[in-house]
Amino acid sequence: MPHADPAVTRAPLSRETAIAFWLGRPADEFEAADLPPATRAELDRLVADPGRPVPRLDLDALDAGRLALLPQIAPGRAETLAEAGPWFSLDELAGASAVPRETLGAVLAPKRYLLPDPDGAGIALDVRPCAYVVEREVWAAASPPAQGFVTEATALGGAGEAVTLRPSDLEAAPADLLALRRALGARIGPVVTDASGAERRFVPGCVELWLDGAQGADEVAALLERLDLVSRVDDPGEAERLRQAGLVRARLAGEDGGDLLARAIALLTRAASDPAVAFAELAEVPAGNDFEEAGGAAGVAERDWAAALVHLDAAQAETRGDPDVVLLVVDGGVAADHPDLAGPHLRAEEDFTGGGPAAPEHGTAVASVAVGRGGIRGVAPGCTLQPMRISGIASGAAYALRAAAIRRGLALLKDGERGVMNLSWRTGGMVVGIREALRAAAARDVAVVMSAGNGSDVAAGTPHWPSAHATGPDALPGMLAVAALGPDARRAPYSYHGRETISLAAPGGVTGGPGFGIPVASVPAPARDVVYGTSFAAPCAAGVVALVRSRAPGLDAAEAVRIVRESCAPGDPDLGSGVLDAGAALRAAARLASDPLPDPLPDPLPPADPGAPIDLNAAPVPILAALPGMGPVRAEAIVARRTQLGRFRSIWQLVFPGGLSPRAAADLSGLVVL
Repeated sequence: MPHADPAVTRAPLSRETAIAFWLGRPADEFEAADLPPATRAELDRLVADPGRPVPRLDLDALDAGRLALLPQIAPGRAETLAEAGPWFSLDELAGASAVPRETLGAVLAPKRYLLPDPDGAGIALDVRPCAYVVEREVWAAASPPAQGFVTEATALGGAGEAVTLRPSDLEAAPADLLALRRALGARIGPVVTDASGAERRFVPGCVELWLDGAQGADEVAALLERLDLVSRVDDPGEAERLRQAGLVRARLAGEDGGDLLARAIALLTRAASDPAVAFAELAEVPAGNDFEEAGGAAGVAERDWAAALVHLDAAQAETRGDPDVVLLVVDGGVAADHPDLAGPHLRAEEDFTGGGPAAPEHGTAVASVAVGRGGIRGVAPGCTLQPMRISGIASGAAYALRAAAIRRGLALLKDGERGVMNLSWRTGGMVVGIREALRAAAARDVAVVMSAGNGSDVAAGTPHWPSAHATGPDALPGMLAVAALGPDARRAPYSYHGRETISLAAPGGVTGGPGFGIPVASVPAPARDVVYGTSFAAPCAAGVVALVRSRAPGLDAAEAVRIVRESCAPGDPDLGSGVLDAGAALRAAARLASDPLPDPLPDPLPPADPGAPIDLNAAPVPILAALPGMGPVRAEAIVARRTQLGRFRSIWQLVFPGGLSPRAAADLSGLVVL
């Protein structure tokens, strides 16, 4: 579709040539051309009005005829350039054609993809110039020249390998750019970035279908035929394991042609309307290990600084945990024979690695922070541990299995049990399947605690997934994104941070010397280690949520999480609610457990009066904030509670941690109505 953007810098290109390029005909054919009425009308306006911007075309409209109209293109080269397409960016076309980018920008619009999202308008993807993804099989068959490129091969977890190509010189086009594009043609795809700046590498023409409910092998075969897809998993056993986990890995059928990324995105929309598909995603190239461990820290195996920082003694004086509170640790697996974890409260692990590599040293360490019962002092040793083993590979198949592990963990909870889930890993951007699994957790009343992310020189507010689901306007209830602290109660230098992206901060340790890290159980049993990372801050917070749900079993997940946040000690503004305070959280839980406040006192409010200025069940935050003793923070908490629980029936329902005190609630008599 054409674009008209007068703000784009126009190159030294005659207006007549620009119009000819848009029309696809040389200037001497303007008058005689047989054009559709709308095109003829626009052509007449462009000729009559020299100030009217010439519409720019999408790169997909590029053909040899149009390229031949550009005076900078040598005779015969237009066909060569057209055959090397599709082109993904103006920069790569400029590098291959020697036509200045500014000249191309006068007649062509930069390409941008829009990835559909069931929740909104879509996710914009921008092209990273001269960076590509191609399947290893295609690469090997073509054997293209690649001077000026750096290549990287990545296994696709049972579906072959992908090769990523990047320019070795960011200031100049690779020498073999045109030759490489001609050799690979349409079987190549661009590397892109999403709105957060995260790099995304999609396997050209390949998709992942998440099934809506159980689907047999015959039903999956029929689905692939309906969508004009073929399976891309060669091993029948692997395909069957994935099907049982609810995932089908497929590729576009038929001959390669056109922009495979655009075609795959179009297929996602078609797949979304199929009754057998819950949703569909592009197949992504794995991006390394997703477990959030920054490294090992030199130090002695003691954790007194972390326990003291969060006032764990005071918390455990209230409770060490209830076996009916289950900590679901979805991680790399645990060493079931480790003395710091073994015992009657450890349940059998379930495996969702799909044959991929696990990381029991990571999972064992994470679990020991939450429920360690021996030489490693866990936060909630009296709670039950349910490990779910996953792989840290960053791939669509691994993400599907992680989502399946989350859902299976929810299904394992017995009647009367309260769940707290810990996710100490990242994903390469927002993954719809994992988001839907987290929604299922919220619906099942399971609190979810996630590591906020590790990275060097990370800007405040940088989004991190899946922990971004805990914050912001679309936050899911009962979830926390946890940053890491060092022994000085300040943000660890590797930790993600940002007042809008972090829920709170907990001890994660730093490198440096004795007592700076987090002691953990390790493998093989009975090994122990000292580590640091947001991976270990998250289970500390998860353990506190578990203690709150143990001490006050009537609280739902969202209420337990709110108490933990509202009990935090002040800290860096970029650390959300502040520094985790287990002691304060358990004192608040104990008060609620011993003195619940739904309707214990006579209601001091008069009957609803039409002249009363404020309706508690309708007033927005700014109106409530103006009430005596209220303020914006308490008003926001009250509106959130009203949204979650429904209409207030009593003034005393405003009394809760983060809400009003009993005296402040009573002082509203005569000022509000229900």
